[in-house]
Amino acid sequence: MSENTYKISAKFGPEPSFEVEGPQDAAREDFRAFMDKAEKIATINAAAPPASPAVEAPPKVDPLADPAIQNPAAAAPSGVDAETMARTYISRDGVVTLAALPQGENAMQDAMLLCLYGFAKQTGATTVTAIMLARALRLSGLPSDRIDREAKSMIGTFMTKAGMGRATRYGATNSGMKRAEDILRVLHA
Repeated sequence: MSENTYKISAKFGPEPSFEVEGPQDAAREDFRAFMDKAEKIATINAAAPPASPAVEAPPKVDPLADPAIQNPAAAAPSGVDAETMARTYISRDGVVTLAALPQGENAMQDAMLLCLYGFAKQTGATTVTAIMLARALRLSGLPSDRIDREAKSMIGTFMTKAGMGRATRYGATNSGMKRAEDILRVLHA
């Protein structure tokens, strides 16, 4: 930029922005023209009547009045009673862990589904970071260095996976939620 070149940049709110570079007189003239137009638009917008809402706002609900929020373990999902949920899950430092572990050849995969199910039902989290899921499994007594390898066979059918690396998030599909309920029933039969 030479000595004779003048640069003006301005941004007003999310939309109106202005940038010019050139001789000082020309840049100032362009900026004045922009400001005049912006002022006219602001005047027109201020004079326009406010848009009436097409849809009424939903009634306000007191979340503390909901017993499911006060005691998430009491909010039994369909098909699984509150006692089974309470015997299966323990919340520690914001992490939902398993008090009862599945057995068998697919114990790790079943535990992953149970953890995802527990997070969904106890905290309302439909997806969980890979780090949080690994921590939940480790605190449950099932450490795994690579949960991505354990989950690979279930992605698409019972689990969802989004992101990569440290930002990977896992969730349970509808089939996965049903499978977790079945595992819970067998676990506490």
